[in-house]
Amino acid sequence: MKNPNFLLHGAFGDAFGCAIEFVDPKKHSKHFERVLKFDQYYERPNNRGWPGKGRYSDDSAFSIATTEILLNHDYPFTSLQFADSFVNVFHRDRREGYARNFQAFMERTKTGEDFIKNISPGSDKNGAMMRVVPCGLLPTEEQVLNTAKLQAELTHNTGGGVLSSMATALLAHYAYYDKGSLTKPPFKKYANKFGLDMRCFDEQWKWPVVGPYLGVKTFHAVYELVTQRCSMMDILKWAICWTGDVDSSASVAFQIASFNPACVNDIPEWMYNDLEVGKTYGPAFLEQLGKQLMEKYDDRRA
Repeated sequence: MKNPNFLLHGAFGDAFGCAIEFVDPKKHSKHFERVLKFDQYYERPNNRGWPGKGRYSDDSAFSIATTEILLNHDYPFTSLQFADSFVNVFHRDRREGYARNFQAFMERTKTGEDFIKNISPGSDKNGAMMRVVPCGLLPTEEQVLNTAKLQAELTHNTGGGVLSSMATALLAHYAYYDKGSLTKPPFKKYANKFGLDMRCFDEQWKWPVVGPYLGVKTFHAVYELVTQRCSMMDILKWAICWTGDVDSSASVAFQIASFNPACVNDIPEWMYNDLEVGKTYGPAFLEQLGKQLMEKYDDRRA
């Protein structure tokens, strides 16, 4: 079995990245200096309590929702199963950190059927790809890509939303099942076999993760992080230095990188000790959930 803590590691990147998400490095240079010491979790400047020091955001919450679908159901999955899980996770563990309009939507949505009926799925942001890594544990590429597409179309039924979800899930599958060297040329060749053209991601990512087509941009950043870096703290440093949606790029990259045992040796102890302290859905829950998912699919590893 691989390291089962991929959800926990993703929550580390998420919780730490929240302190710097969309923060202007010119206006808050001192904050960047403090954060880059990597000595504790921080809060965003002028925005205390969102989502809170050492607390993860919607990235991890919806990764939990995806994991629970894969645990409680078998392929092929349905849009209603995803919608029910999203609503359940949101209401059982209320937290800040969701996009403002989406949070308002979720607060008035009580069932999966209501979710499907009322959601406007035209976003090209990164909500679909940020929660899709658990789908990479499905045993075949067909299952991975079909499920990634299904869940993306529920909320992000755009070219960029679907592509970024499918590419992220396939990259996670490639890493988890040891399909080849986790570098760009081998993965590009692998992805092409399944209809994903990776040529647009050949260029080295070096920009803020912001703006239109945020899902595609976040995937590009994650792709750069996991294929060019083999150290969790190095991944986190570069995600911060690029700025923008740091918690999403760090969270997804941490989940995928955790499938490589060589990458996880430099995680500091305080990340474990100070995450979601005393909370029901904290480290112990994340560890157990990741372990259960791997146990379900471990006997299907090639």
